[in-house]
Amino acid sequence: MLGIRTKAGLVAAALCGFSHVALADGVTIGGDLQINIGDFTYVDDVAPSGPQEDGAIFTLRFSDDMLRLFEAADISLSPYGASIVREIKHGDTFVIAGSTITATSFQRGPDYILNGLSSSANGLTLSTPTGGSLTLADWVINTQTGEITARATGGNGSGSVDSLLYWQATAMTSKTYAHGLDGPYPAQVYDADLTGITWSTAGLQTLGQALGVVGLPAWSAVHSTGTISVYAEFAIEPAVPEPSTYALMGLGLVGIGFAARRRQAH
Repeated sequence: MLGIRTKAGLVAAALCGFSHVALADGVTIGGDLQINIGDFTYVDDVAPSGPQEDGAIFTLRFSDDMLRLFEAADISLSPYGASIVREIKHGDTFVIAGSTITATSFQRGPDYILNGLSSSANGLTLSTPTGGSLTLADWVINTQTGEITARATGGNGSGSVDSLLYWQATAMTSKTYAHGLDGPYPAQVYDADLTGITWSTAGLQTLGQALGVVGLPAWSAVHSTGTISVYAEFAIEPAVPEPSTYALMGLGLVGIGFAARRRQAH
């Protein structure tokens, strides 16, 4: 059980990836995800509320290519399942957009390295005012190969496609570290960024058909998806002594007791 970060805390940690985005005129999003652009104020305040089990989430931050498509087709984002969607606009212009999605399972390798994670029934929906829609759920992220698949359900006759390979990350940086070692809930953290994510041909075709945006200059200009940040926490289990260690401890206690009796006898 982890007391350092709750599920809400994990979401807050992943969303802090937005804090590194620079905006026009030198305005940046602060670590608390508060931003002031003219009369527009956006605040995200997520506070921890207690310990939780091992857990993982990932945050998708859309590229400028995608933001321009969102503006051109008036595309909106909405959460699907256990997800949080973030959109920030300055007037009608997207400044940033993305989604944090809760992973429902993950595969851990040695030394707390995350080999992959999935988000059964969690994802996000893209929709247009003209009735176009595309829901991406059941994501699977392979942090070894950089392949990202999802179940796509879309409008405009695109139907539903399971486990479609949508994106390929061309680079990944990762790190592991521990925190809370002096507290009651020590944890090992895996933190990774998948960058240079490009659309597959089939994925981009599905996007265009489902949203009805094929032919738009902004759709033709989409090459990159954005970045995905992965965050996972694993409880550090206390070391269990080997049987031989217990035996030595027992002999030590016997020796202490024998010495104490000898002192009393004298």
